[in-house]
Amino acid sequence: MSLRSFVLLSLLAALSAARVAAQLTWSTETVVTGIGFSGDRRAALALGAGGTAGIAYFTGDGMVNYAGRSAGGAWTNDAAIDDRGNFNYAGISVRLTAAGDPRIGYFSVNGLDARYASRTGSTWSTENIATTGNVGEYIHLGLASDGTARVAYGGNSNSLNFASRASGAWVAENITSNGIPAFLRLNGSNVPFVAMVDSQNTGDLRIFSNPTGSSWVSATAVAGFGGNSTTLSFRLNGTDAALSWVDNGALKFARSTGGVWGAPETVVASGVSNNASSLALDGSGNGYIAYETGAGTVHVARYNGSAWVSDSFGSGVLGFGQGETLDFLNGTLGLAYVTGGGDLAYAFASVSAIPEPSTYALCAGLGALGLALWRRTRRIASPEAGTGSGPPTGSGQNK
Repeated sequence: MSLRSFVLLSLLAALSAARVAAQLTWSTETVVTGIGFSGDRRAALALGAGGTAGIAYFTGDGMVNYAGRSAGGAWTNDAAIDDRGNFNYAGISVRLTAAGDPRIGYFSVNGLDARYASRTGSTWSTENIATTGNVGEYIHLGLASDGTARVAYGGNSNSLNFASRASGAWVAENITSNGIPAFLRLNGSNVPFVAMVDSQNTGDLRIFSNPTGSSWVSATAVAGFGGNSTTLSFRLNGTDAALSWVDNGALKFARSTGGVWGAPETVVASGVSNNASSLALDGSGNGYIAYETGAGTVHVARYNGSAWVSDSFGSGVLGFGQGETLDFLNGTLGLAYVTGGGDLAYAFASVSAIPEPSTYALCAGLGALGLALWRRTRRIASPEAGTGSGPPTGSGQNK
């Protein structure tokens, strides 16, 4: 390997291994006016290709609604998709298919059922996922690579459940008897991962997965969890997981690398509301966390290369216990929230990764090392100045 290649590869390795920060400039759009200012006005966000986005939300009358953003930035609103909605604290989730069609999982307070709504073109259809007992709280939706739906949700006596629509009809199963909320993510191989709080046993934050499709296995992510369970939020970066949660007014973050969990980090030390938080990961696996303060303001925390800092969006609510209001796709970070004036809003920013300061120092050190090695090589390969001798000649000369 040439010296130039060695130095270049060293620099690239340093950059790729570094934890990065992001410089964010936010733009904000009003999606729907006058939906009311309350923690009951929960909104779930999913980003789509080309700047598109979808927001599923409840209004105070319990109606399920959906707002969609075109690639050109225009919002349209589909109201009253289902009047068997929910206006307490527990559950709405949205995803977009590859074609941009929305899919919504939600908890119906009228019947205490887990429900599913889908739109193809301009036509909505709604159906039950599960109806036996009190089921559907903390519902979270995922779409497999073929567009078929999966959901995780809470059931009777805090049971944790999973349902799949892969066969065209919903098939449900129990994961464990103790564990809410349910935060579902699918990895690139469509393997489901579900984060929960083992509130009835150890109190740990645990993650269940089903890699074989036949049985669920679990791992402890954070032992001795002491926070409010409804604030848990969960993302996957490949097969590595990351969690955010609120612990007695402190916002916390933890991630796994190669299946090994690092120590929890304190993102915000105090003053965070137990109502809601939402985690997104960018393309490099860096965490962004939306949260509320006790004063009723909305923020997004991000790591700036040396510390966690927060961007403020003013008075507003994320909605109680949702964990779905922040999303990242193709360089865009998006946030859905309700303003202090009662309007549904969407804020977005382009995320451009930059190396943290320690990486600059490492790069400078490697550059200096490379320059020194290059100069040393030049001295060895070239004659001393003033000797009058030239380079060697003959058939063995490198050309």
